Amino acid sequence: MQERVESVNETGQSLSLQEYGDMFRRRRLVIFQVFAFVLVVGVLITMVQAPTYRAVARLLVSPPSYVINNVSTDPLAALFQLSQQYSPLTQVEMIQRSEIKDEVGRRLSAKNLPLVTVDVVENTSIIEVTVEGDNPSLVRDTANTLVDVYTENVKTKGESSLRQASQFASDQAKVNNDDAMKALTELQTLKKDKNLPDLQSNREAQQQVVTDLQIAYNTARAGSIEAQRKIESSRERLKSIPTTRSDIPSADADPTVQSFQVKIDELETQLTSLGTTLGPSADAIVVKTKELAELRIRLVKYRKSTPIRTARFNPSYATLNERIIQLEIDASAAATRAAGIAESLKTADARLNQFPLWENYYQRLESRIKSSQERSKYWSDQAQNIELRLKTISTNIQPIERALLPTIPIRPKKQQNIILAAVIGLVLGFAIALLLELLDDRINSPEEAERVLRLPSLGHVPMVEEEGLRLIRDISSFSPLMESYRSLRTNLNFAAVGNELRTLLITSSVPSEGKSTTAANLAMALALDGKRVVIVDADLRRPSQHKLFKVESSPGLTDVLVDSHTLDDVMQPTNVENVWIVPAGSPPPNPAELLGSSAMERVVEQLKERADIVLFDTPPTLLVADSIVLSARVDGVLLVVAFGDTKKANIRRSVELLQRAGTSVLGTVLNRISSPGGGYYYYYGYGYGYGYGKYYIPGNVDTPGKAVDATPEPAAVESSGTDTK
Repeated sequence: MQERVESVNETGQSLSLQEYGDMFRRRRLVIFQVFAFVLVVGVLITMVQAPTYRAVARLLVSPPSYVINNVSTDPLAALFQLSQQYSPLTQVEMIQRSEIKDEVGRRLSAKNLPLVTVDVVENTSIIEVTVEGDNPSLVRDTANTLVDVYTENVKTKGESSLRQASQFASDQAKVNNDDAMKALTELQTLKKDKNLPDLQSNREAQQQVVTDLQIAYNTARAGSIEAQRKIESSRERLKSIPTTRSDIPSADADPTVQSFQVKIDELETQLTSLGTTLGPSADAIVVKTKELAELRIRLVKYRKSTPIRTARFNPSYATLNERIIQLEIDASAAATRAAGIAESLKTADARLNQFPLWENYYQRLESRIKSSQERSKYWSDQAQNIELRLKTISTNIQPIERALLPTIPIRPKKQQNIILAAVIGLVLGFAIALLLELLDDRINSPEEAERVLRLPSLGHVPMVEEEGLRLIRDISSFSPLMESYRSLRTNLNFAAVGNELRTLLITSSVPSEGKSTTAANLAMALALDGKRVVIVDADLRRPSQHKLFKVESSPGLTDVLVDSHTLDDVMQPTNVENVWIVPAGSPPPNPAELLGSSAMERVVEQLKERADIVLFDTPPTLLVADSIVLSARVDGVLLVVAFGDTKKANIRRSVELLQRAGTSVLGTVLNRISSPGGGYYYYYGYGYGYGYGKYYIPGNVDTPGKAVDATPEPAAVESSGTDTK
């Protein structure tokens, strides 16, 4: 959890300009390589790029109108509203159609046309055609030909539209004229087939025929009913009259037979007369023929049913009987006549009922003829007007500027391209450097160490390439290495302000960060200040202090802790004044337990009695627990951080482990700073240096340290030794 908080704090702090400068100095090689690569590529592209020429032609687009001309009475206004009147943006899209470009290529005999750009001049109705390419003549000809082709295309399309409209109007006129003629033919056929020369008069005449037949039918029906009534009455009277009075000599003398014969003779005479005047199919002849047939049938039946009588009929009986026979004949004739009239009435009435349908059909045909003739005339007039329009057609596209032959290329702009490549190279170089820095998990500056750990950076030790010159005893008093340890000594003194610093543990997060060399040099620097210093090699696993000071490694600390020797037996003087060393001693099987024992606590107290300050060189914190165990028994801890090697996660973890053990971590010392160009140290012979004349008031995980001016220390000592850790 603590690590996450520190990470957030780290990212939340902004970098200073100096830190950015240091970062870019560290990555200057990458920046230069990227800059040089981009610049060379830009120069090569500029040099090999073919020259590009530009030609411009312009078109004026008339604004859209709502009729094809300014004459409001033009009959084509409604038909051709907005015809070929497109907005400039629409015209731009139409100019760039593939068929337009194909036609331009065909006219110029060019397979590949130059780059064509079409756009509208801002806040105008002017279309600008821009053509760019490496052939000046082709560029100019392409722009001008494109304008010509599109202008012709617009005019051709306008003519085509008008011709299509003219053909459509002519076709519509013909279709409507044909429909009128067809309707007229149907009307004439109706009049002929239905015998209707004049529909109104024919209807009135037919109505009169129906009325007359209705009257005749009613009359015949009434006569038939009256005859039947009289027959019934006569038959009742006949029943009361005797049938005979005297003999009758023969059947032909029978009055009934004679009456039938008389009627038959009369009907035959009438039929002969009617046949000569009316013809055999007349209604009257049909009726008389039916009556004659019935009389003959009745006569035959009478003769078969009436015996020959010798006595003669009673005249009254005979007379009444004859009247009955006559009435029956009249009734039959009336019924036959009524039936004939009813049939004729049915036929006449059916014809009369057809008249509404014929009238409706008649009216529809007349309306169809009229409307078709009117539409035919309308479309004929439109066709004539369109033909007139074809003779005066115009477009809303007008070329206003022809393209000229370009003489100066627009590209490449060599100077501009080279400057742009240089700028891009610098920006890209800085960006890549920044990216590499963000991806780099190592500590690369004192400021970064302070920002990551929230601890003061107490010293900055330069890189020493020569193996024998890593200890300050072997170098000049005015060397940068000597000055760096003087600054570290001064900053340690002020870091412990308010607390007496008698014991100091020196460690690192991982091996090979230079903690042992730093401990040895710090001991020498403290001795220069007149302090008695004891350096204890508490790295019981891989001790190295005895090699640096060239003493025996045993007996040492482990022998004191197991009570085989006393502290005075193992504490040895060095060839540096005021510096004593307690070597590690015999390798133990349990280093952590020894360092955490009560014996170690007694040894620490004894050392404090014998020296002004005791330095403990311990193993790395992330490998073993030795330094964590021992840190609880000292006044402070100094962390050694290898410049450009120590990972942020490792050093953060080390600080977290030490703080959990209740240790006071005074700060860090940045070891092996690579070069003077990095800005972290300078030549101290003239009194200049990074951290020179400053000390730090210590902070904690939440509050960073504070730099305060201080006075530098003179002096140096001469000694020798190396550090392999």
